[in-house]
Formats: sequence, structure tokens, C-alpha cells
Amino acid sequence: MASQLFNNQYGCCPVNFVSWNVKSLNHPLKRRKVLSHLEQLNTDIAFLQETHLNTFDHSRLRGGWVGHIFHSTFHSKSRGTAILIKKSISFNMTKVEADPSGRYIIVVGRLNNTPVILANIYAPNWDNGVFFTEIFSRIPNIDSHHLILGGDINCVLTPSLDRSSPKSTQPSQASQVINQLLKTYGMFDVWRFRNPNSRSYSFYSPVHKTFSRIDYFFLDSNLLSLVNKCEYQAIVISDHAPLLMTLKMPSPGNKYRPWRFNTLLLSDREFVKFISKEIKEYITRNSTPGMSSSLIWESLKAYLRGQIISYSARTKRLLTEKIKRIENDILQLDDMLANSPSSDLFKKRLALQTEYNLSTTRQIENLLNKCRYKSYEHGEKIGKTLAHQLRHQQVAQAIIAINTEQNVKLTDPLEINQRFHTYYTQLYTSESKKDQVLFDKFFSKLNLPRVDEEVSQNLERPFKTEDIQKAINSMQSGKSPGPDGFPSEFFKTFAKDLSPILLSVYDDSSLSGSLPETMRQAVISLIHKKGKNHLECSSYRPISLLNVDSKIFAKILAHRLETVLPSIVSDDQTGFIKDRHSFHNVRRLLNILHHPSPPDTSEIVLSLDAEKAFDRVEWDYLFYTLKKFGFGPRFISWIRILYSSPVAAIRTNKNLSPFFKLGRGTRQGCPLSPLLFALVIEPLAITLRGDDSIKGIQRGDSEHKVSLYADDTLLYISDPLYSLPHLFTLLREFGKISGYKINMHKSELMPINPVALKDVSNSIPFKLSQHKFKYLGIWITSNYKHMYKTNFIPLLDSVKQDLQRWQSLPIYLGGRINVVKMNILPKFLYLFQSIPLFLTKTFFSNLDKLISSFIWNGKTARIRKNILQYHKDYGGMSLPNFQYYYWAANIRTLLYWLETSSHKDLKWLNFERMSCQSASLHSLLCSTIPLSQSLDKISQNPVVKHSLKIWAQFRRSLHLKNMSIYAPVVKNIMFLPSITDNSFTYWSANGLRTLKDLFIEGQFVSFQRLKSEFKIPKVHFFRYLQLRSFLSTTFTHFPSRPPDSLLENILTFNPQSKGLISKIYTAINSSNTDPLTHTKRKWEEDLATDLSEDVWQTALQNIYSSSICLRQRVIQFKVVHRLHWSKVKLAKIKPDLNANCDRCDRVPGTLSHMFWFCPTLRAFWHNIFQLLSDALGTHMAPEASIAIFGVSEFSLRLPSKSKSVIAFTTLLARRLILLHWKNKQPPTFRKYLVDLMCHLTVEKIRYSMKGCTAGFFNVWQPVLSKIKDIDPSLLSEG
Repeated sequence: MASQLFNNQYGCCPVNFVSWNVKSLNHPLKRRKVLSHLEQLNTDIAFLQETHLNTFDHSRLRGGWVGHIFHSTFHSKSRGTAILIKKSISFNMTKVEADPSGRYIIVVGRLNNTPVILANIYAPNWDNGVFFTEIFSRIPNIDSHHLILGGDINCVLTPSLDRSSPKSTQPSQASQVINQLLKTYGMFDVWRFRNPNSRSYSFYSPVHKTFSRIDYFFLDSNLLSLVNKCEYQAIVISDHAPLLMTLKMPSPGNKYRPWRFNTLLLSDREFVKFISKEIKEYITRNSTPGMSSSLIWESLKAYLRGQIISYSARTKRLLTEKIKRIENDILQLDDMLANSPSSDLFKKRLALQTEYNLSTTRQIENLLNKCRYKSYEHGEKIGKTLAHQLRHQQVAQAIIAINTEQNVKLTDPLEINQRFHTYYTQLYTSESKKDQVLFDKFFSKLNLPRVDEEVSQNLERPFKTEDIQKAINSMQSGKSPGPDGFPSEFFKTFAKDLSPILLSVYDDSSLSGSLPETMRQAVISLIHKKGKNHLECSSYRPISLLNVDSKIFAKILAHRLETVLPSIVSDDQTGFIKDRHSFHNVRRLLNILHHPSPPDTSEIVLSLDAEKAFDRVEWDYLFYTLKKFGFGPRFISWIRILYSSPVAAIRTNKNLSPFFKLGRGTRQGCPLSPLLFALVIEPLAITLRGDDSIKGIQRGDSEHKVSLYADDTLLYISDPLYSLPHLFTLLREFGKISGYKINMHKSELMPINPVALKDVSNSIPFKLSQHKFKYLGIWITSNYKHMYKTNFIPLLDSVKQDLQRWQSLPIYLGGRINVVKMNILPKFLYLFQSIPLFLTKTFFSNLDKLISSFIWNGKTARIRKNILQYHKDYGGMSLPNFQYYYWAANIRTLLYWLETSSHKDLKWLNFERMSCQSASLHSLLCSTIPLSQSLDKISQNPVVKHSLKIWAQFRRSLHLKNMSIYAPVVKNIMFLPSITDNSFTYWSANGLRTLKDLFIEGQFVSFQRLKSEFKIPKVHFFRYLQLRSFLSTTFTHFPSRPPDSLLENILTFNPQSKGLISKIYTAINSSNTDPLTHTKRKWEEDLATDLSEDVWQTALQNIYSSSICLRQRVIQFKVVHRLHWSKVKLAKIKPDLNANCDRCDRVPGTLSHMFWFCPTLRAFWHNIFQLLSDALGTHMAPEASIAIFGVSEFSLRLPSKSKSVIAFTTLLARRLILLHWKNKQPPTFRKYLVDLMCHLTVEKIRYSMKGCTAGFFNVWQPVLSKIKDIDPSLLSEG
């Protein structure tokens, strides 16, 4: 029945594509043969190469079956490409790009109402990889359309299979580029995809008497499942074979297109007022006796959806009418300008164009809204860069094939959707026996911590509107909405209006025990798990897109629950618990593995793979567990409401399955789910810790049994032959009541010592990983020395491949730096903070070379790397310094070593303290570098040794070798009496913990004061003298307190504070930043004036604050850092070159001359300063510092919005000068105004995306008004 539903609700239409190099269509007989053969092949769309026709002759192809013709021609009768579309095919063209060299034709349109790009290529017959890179960069609309690319690419992609001759199997440069581009854009060679190991050829070379396959169709992954046939025909008429491909193009109705609220509307004040009024009136009108709040809420959402659609349609209609009127006025003005041009007419034309630009920004804003504002802000080329990013997202989400339970591969999108529907229906069907006896038996053995009575009462306090508003404000913006289409931004904007009705709905639901219908619905999207078989349903992670109104309810509960979890969930669990981190688990594991183990005791580490752990949680077990933890009946009932009759539908490839009931599982996507799972798994952890028949690993006085990060479970077991059978029994018992199930064949066991390997090698159901296994994304090795080659080397190789793949992307310096920050840095940062491993300077040098080659696109660097790494406030571009991040990540962990840390009971920390008997870890951090003892004498623990080497490397590099005043008074490696004399422990207990405490009001404290304030006994006077002697020889400022350095600043950080790695990185980077005095001095010499520190610092900050556009920021960066090639600079390289300015040819063309002093620029700058004076209502005298840096002593005293106007408008002027850098003629004020108006359009978008359109007019209305009043004589081209 389900199969019939899926197969019959939509239809499809087969479309036959043929790609064929026809080798000239000049002769009428040849044309007729080719067209006739295409007709015999039942061709619907033909991609023809080497047509050899001019523009007129291409029209001869029309007629018969051919309807549309799109073509490109060359200046002679050679090359030429054409796309022919059958008359009966429904195709609406929206854009055509034809290559003037006749190499390609690209057509954008809708085929059977499906948005497609048809790209036909005839590649050069020489090895030219650049050609393909340029082709892909020219393809438009790739983010929103399906790409069908065909043609003769004149190279083989798989030499060993695609050639008949025994010629070299080495791939050509072109084939390497094509294969990389296909991977980047998520495309496939269709024939090879269907015939992975077969041979077939498309071209015969009579000269070489060989065959090869050089004609292709490439499709994006979303279309692969629609391929019904792809085969080469006979080589007739031409020396190439036609390639026939049949696509089953879907009808328009087979895609799930949910309504989604357009968040851009929230920037429209009138809209916000309108909706706010509608909400209030609707609730007032319908709040009648007997009418439930739930029904009002459900009806309100439907009503608002209709009002929003109506408002948007009306706004669009009015905007369209306005734009049409402006267009007509522009057309009339253009006619008048063509017949009798004048400055007055141009002024009117400019005003109309400005009005048109500002009016049409809504269309641009809608496009940007799809791509997200963050991408717009950081993107360089909006279309190409964002299209590439979206491309990866679509490729990652597309599921092109899936296996049935019988291992039959399905490729039809609807069958794929049906398969997942069946799979998840079964997965979410409860298997619980609901046996109270089993629950009681399991929990009777446990001593569960319970929630305090006072805490429980606080959890159960009634909801208030403040709780709802707090939950709404804490929700992340930019997330996909649930099935009702209302995102969190909508709720944030109307929180005050919606909170009262939501409170009533939640109260109603508390009484009825169930949420309203739409609040129980979810759409499940699937994300492929990296490294898993893409043909298996279990290889995809289900993410539930829940409606925001239900997420608000869950968020309120989550806010309350998260404060309780640290007190009832053991610190063995670090997932989603406040102030706990995954690196705690990894560090604990490394300490256990590399601490000496008893030679006669078998020890293993077991990584359990739980099958769909979140999805298999049985609800009766969940609620029983909550009760046992002491949660009150009201709090539990609120959670029950979320699990009362929920339903879900599966979305795959834009198809939506029918809704089905859920019977178990905590939904991934619900803010409450990870917290509930931590409670659900805790009874298992408690049982493991308390079960004496499962022996843990003993280290010192502590026994270690389990580490958890959410569902990632790691067990430390000794005597496995005895312990494992008991473990299996426990897991079975726990699984019966909870739904928890272990994948035995995916779980991994690593023996810690030889005796363990002997015990388990033939007697375990787990995967035996003798040398390494993966835990939380980190390869854990039995030999610590191998941690580098198993983690960092593969990452370096992967990054190298990524950078090579991204090398061809059409992005430049600023965008490439952003790619490094967003795509490369996080990968290394995770390793840095998880693995304490000493890395040499060579490692970072090699990494920097890769990064530098990428950001400069393989060319010579134009500026020093360390300047690029400066923070943007100091004139840099915040290019990550990987070594600084490496230090910062490791220092964050080392701060736990300090005795002042409040987290003294961390298990890994106790290991590391235990390994250092001669001195405290705290003192090792604060001692002089190098240490007075060798690392081998200090500790045999490789984790500690590597950590100390990293710390020493950091301090040596930044010249922080002296002992810190934050060193401890007890067990200080630099002060031997503190190790041998226990009296100093008394000092520490009485508040004298560090040497810093011995300085009061900046001076070394007297013994008398120690006695009175810290209760130090008189008999300790000798200890006082010892300390005084030690300090006087250690600190040169003694008896004064030594000044704090970077070291002291870092040692005061709290290791649990948020964003600590970034704070430490910033501290390190700032301390090592040159104020660019050399660059400042160069500009002062060039301008023959002094630049004050305030002006210079503002000039550096203006690099980023002048404009939101990254490309423009890079322009200003290059201006400030003097990177542009002046004539004087070029003449130094080429002595025969005239150093004089190209424009005036009077004086040498220095940078200051070319930007400011050149006489030909005088009128240009005068008019700009006059415009600024008029708009800002103050006299702006022309100044070089404003013209070049956008700031002067005078402008610093102006209001902030005036400073913004000056910085932005002068930046555009500098940009225009650079565009005319080599021209004999300077830019005109008229061109400047046109450019300014164009950029103000983008500025309006910036404000609109922040929901502050009024802010735009507050800043820019004076400028817009003055532009209308400009003297027409200033607008002449001269």
C-alpha cells in the first residue's frame, strides 16, 4: 500500500539528451544527415560541437523537430557549439552565455518546470586545465539550478579504461583539473558512474588508429537518480559517436516545498506593526468562553500565514508597479539624452537610477537572505563563492542510492524516500515489554543520587511569560524552521505579543497532557555520517526539524534541567554538561594508557558503539528513571507532554513521506534531548562503577571504569576473561528496559599490555584494535610516539588536498583568509586541544607554506605573513597563526594545573599530579625556563612531558623565561625548602598560596604583618628569611613587587571561562604585534606631514570598519600597507621605465601623488569634499589623510555617523582611482556619484538584513538629499 502511494502520486517525463561532435555542418547534405540521425535517436535536446557555422547559418538548423536553437560561433568557420531543443519539449530560457571563441554555450532555464543549466563544451585539443577552471567559474545560477554539462572535452578521465592503445596511463593536467572540479561541484561522469569498470569509446583517430572516450555527460548528484539510460551510439557520419542519455525528469508536483516565513520582512517596520496588530486583534476576537487556547494558537498560525502571504503579494505588486513606472521614466529620459544630452537631464537620470536601485534592493535582499547574511558579509563574489558553498550543502544532503533490507539498490527518489520511511517507522516503534518488575529489579541495586527537595520545587515552579521570553531569546537565529514555517526570528520579534498566548497553550497542554497537533509534528532531515556506507539507512543521522513553539516549551525545561545535571550526573559524563569538555575524556584515556600497568594484570580499553542510541530510548524507561532521580511529578508530566503522540515525516531529496507515529527515542534537534540522554545513560554508568564483578583499571588509589561523552562510551577493564561475561549480562539487562543496544562488530577493544592481548585475541566478539582506535574523532595509539603520524600527518595531507581543490575558486586574499579561518583552523584546533603533543617549528613552517601558497594563489607573497596575522584592530587581517593557537589550546588545559583552580578532582588531573612527586604541577608552570631538572626526572608520564615541552616552547619563543610571581609557596621546584619542609603547607592553608600573596601594596610583606594577618607562628621566622632570600635573588625589583608580564596575565585566566582559547590567543598575538611604525613613517615621508597616533590607530581600524564588503576592506588594507604598484616602485624594478605619473607626467608617481597630490585629481577630490561638507553640515577642508585613510584630526571630533560616511565615501573614491590607476585620464566626479549610488544600494541591504532600514536613512539621507541638489555643471564628463 505504501509502495503504491509513493509510486503513483507523482509522474515523470523521459527526456533524451544527445551530445555529439558533428565535425562541421556547413554542407546542406551533412546537416540533413545529422538532423535526421538525431531524430532517429528520438533526441529531445542535442548538444552539438564543431558546428563550424556562423551566426546566420545556425538559423538553418531550425525547422522539422527543432524548436529552440542556442549557439556560439567563432570568427571563422571553425569550432562552434549549439544546443537544439525539440519543439514538444517544455523549456523556458532565462539566460544565455555564448563564448565568442565558439568553445561553449551555456543556457539557463526551466525544463519541465525544473530549473536547469545546459552547458555544452568543445574543449581545446591540447592539455589545457585552465580552460575547464574558467568554464566552471562562468556557470551562473549553480546554487539554484541543476547542471547538465555535456560535450567533447578532448581528454580521457581514466586513461587505463578510456583508451584502446597501451599509451601512458598517467592522467593529463586537464583530466586532473576536471576530476577535481567534478568532486568540488558534486558532479559525476554519468556513463562511468553506471559502468564503473567497462570500456566504450566515442572517438576514432584514423591517424593513430586508436579509440578513446572523450565525449561526456556530467550531472550533479541530485539528477543521477533520474538517469534511465546512458550509452554511446555507433560512430557514423562524424568521427565521434553520439552519446545518448535519458533522464526521467520529474513533474513539478513531486517536490516538497514547504512555506517558510521570509525573515527579511522583519526589517519592514510597517509589516511588524501590521502583524503585531493582527496578533492582538485575533487573540482578542477569539478569546471567548469555551474556546481553548490550543485551538486559538493553531488557528492563529494559519491566519498569520495567510496574512503574511497576502502582505507579501501586495508589497510585491506595489513595488513592481513602482519599478515599472521608474523604468518608463528612465526610458523617456534616455531618449532625450540620446537626442540632446545635457547635465540637467543626466542629473534627473541619476536621481531616477538611485530611486530604482533603492527600490529594487528588496529582490537582492531576498536572494541574500537565502544565502544567509553571514555569507554575504564575508563573501567576495556573492554569486560564485556562495554558490560553491551551497553546492557542497546540496551534495552532502542528496541521497542518490540506498539499499533495501534484501540488499537491492534503489535509485528512484521516491523509492529512496519510501525506504527511509519504512526504516524509521520500524526504528521508532517501541520494543519495550513495559515490565515493572524488570525496572524495579535493575534499579534496586543502584544508589542513585536524588534531586534536592528545594531544587525539585524550583524545577516545578509554574511557567511565566518571562520564562518563555528567555527561551525565545536564547534560540539561535538562522536555523531551519519546523513544518509550520515560522522561524525563531519571528518569535523573537513578536515575543511580547506571543508569550501570553503561548503561556496559555502550555497551561492547557499541562491539563490535557498533550500539545496541539502542529506542535507534535516534525520533519526529519538526514545527514550522512562521515566514513559510513552511504547505501545503508543506518549511516544517516536523523535531525528533527521541530516547530519553534514546541522547542520553546522544551527550551524552558532544558534551562531548568541543565542547572541540576552537574549535581546528579557523574563527571565521567562530559557530553552536554555545563563546564565539561570532550578533551577531559581524551586526556584521561591517554593518562591511563601510558601509565605503567601491572605486568601480570590483563587490562583493556573497550569503545562501545551503541546502535542508534538516541533513537532507541524507551519512553517508559525514561520516565521511570526521572522518577528515580527524584524529579517531581509536575516536571515529569511536562516532559511527558513532549512525548505524547508525536509524529514525524522523512525528507529526502526534497521529497516528503507521510507522517508516522513515534513510539520511542529522544529526538536529535530538540534542546532537551541531550540532557535527557545524559540521565538515561547514567544508571548504566552507576551500575558499571558499582559492579564488583566488572573489574576496572587501578591507577594509584583510584579505579577507573567508564568515560562517557553523550552516547560515546569507553570502558576501562582489567581481567577481561572474568569481567567481559558479566559486562555482557549487564548490557543485556540494561537493554531490555532501556532499548540500549550495542553493535558488537563495530565496538573496538584495545589491549593495554601483552598479557591482555594474549587473553582476548581469540575470545571476543569485538573488533580487536591492537595498535590504534578512534575515539571522539582522535586516533588513540598504543605507542604515544605514533599519535603524531596517525593524527597530524593525515590532517596535513587532507588540508593539502582541500587547498589544492579550492585553489581554483574565484576568491581572492580576504576570502581565502576566511576559508582558512572557517575550514582549516577548526580541524587543527580540535587536535591541538585534545592531544598534548609537542610539535616542532618545522611542522608549523610546513603548514604555513601550504596556507601562504593558497592565500596568495601560488604567487609570491606581497606582505609579511606576521602582518596578515595581526588582529584587524592593529592593521592586520586576522590570518590565523597556527602555532599561537596551538599554544593557546594547550595552555587552556595547563591552567587546570594551577592549585588556584577550583577543579581539583578531575581524574586526568589527579593522574598528572600523581606522576610528579618531586614538585607540584603548579610550580612547573611558574618556574624559570629551562627547568632545573630534566623532564625524565620530573615525570615519566608522556602527557606531562609533552605538555611541559609545549609550555617551554611558548615561553622561550615569547621571552618569558623568568619565574612568575604566581608560583606556589608549597612544593615549588625552584624553592627546595618548600618541598622538604611541611611548614609551608600551613602557610598555604592560611592564605599564602603563591609568592604574589607575600607582596602587599606592592612591597614584600614584613614578618610582623604575616603573624598578625595570616597567623604565621613566630617559630616560622626562619622560613620567612628563607623565602626573602629566595625572592631577593630571583626578582630584580625586590623588595618591590615585580611587574606583571604576559605570563602573569595568562596565569590569571579561569580555565572554565568561555572562549578561553580565543582570549589566550588574542593575548599572545597582541603582545607580539608591531605597531607598524615603519609603515607609518613611510606615509609621513610621502605626505610630508606627521600622523598623530590617534589618526594612525583609526586608519588601521578603518581597514575593517569602513565597509562591510570584504573586497573593499582588502583594498583599504593594501592602501594602508602600501602594496599598490606606484610608478616610482615599478621604476626601481625596471630602470628603463619612466617614474613620472602617467596622468600628469610632471613629477614622480609616488603613492601619495597617485592618490592625492596629482593635479589632475584636484577637481575630483574638491567635489567629493564639497559633497561631504554639504551633507554633514560642516566645512570639510580637503586633507590628504582623509583622502588616503578616511580620517583626520578634524574628522575625529565629528559624530560617529559622520565618521562612517567619510570613511566609506572616501574608500569608494580610492577604489575608483585604483580602477583608473593606469589610465591617462583621472576618474570623473560623475562616475564617482554613479559608483556611490550603486554601493549605497548594498549599504541599504546591510542595514535591512540587521532589521534597521531606518538606520540607513539616518546615516545616508543627508548624502542622498545633497546628491539631488548637485550643480549640474559638476556632472559633465570633463
